[in-house]
Amino acid sequence: MRYVFFILFTLNYLLIFSQNAELKLVTDTILFKNKLNEITQKTQSIESNFIQEKHLSMLSDVITSEGIFKFKKENKIRWEYQKPFTYLVIINNDKISIKDENKTNTFDAKNNKVFEMMNNIISNCLKGTILNSHADFNLKYFESTEFYVVKMIPKKKEVSSVLSEIYLYFDKTDLTVSKIKMQESSDDFTLIVFKNKKHNINIGDEAFIIN
Repeated sequence: MRYVFFILFTLNYLLIFSQNAELKLVTDTILFKNKLNEITQKTQSIESNFIQEKHLSMLSDVITSEGIFKFKKENKIRWEYQKPFTYLVIINNDKISIKDENKTNTFDAKNNKVFEMMNNIISNCLKGTILNSHADFNLKYFESTEFYVVKMIPKKKEVSSVLSEIYLYFDKTDLTVSKIKMQESSDDFTLIVFKNKKHNINIGDEAFIIN
């Protein structure tokens, strides 16, 4: 089912291995955290196009999806997949609703550890609290000329058995999340790239309800 695909994604191009070689450790993590907190405190909403790439070791072709992402404080998220299929995921606090064609499923994110983790990662990135996740992740901070990169290694077995590493790429120009890479326990990984980001625009609450 497509919501399983979303779990494995979810809730990333990156110039993956070549760019990783160019990364260096952040020398002043406190400054980075303070700057990120300052920006996110001012961010009330975000709308962005996104491209998601699923790289599977068993397939030579990359599975690519496109759509529109919306976020509204405190914890409202909308993933609207438009290509190659239509598919909608709504996160409204701890409730997740998934619409696949004419069928809608709603459940509590807390009942699924991977969903709960990805929900927390995305919302905490946008709220600026992601760097306080030491209880659930080992965090390492890197930077390139374009990005600050936070490498997150899950501590909980039920999560690390599915996702071994998560990379968050913060654009240095505005400190918003531009890219997410999710490395699975195998060689498979998912990339999400956010483009054409609009901040603090009016997004009605109805965008986070599936009728």
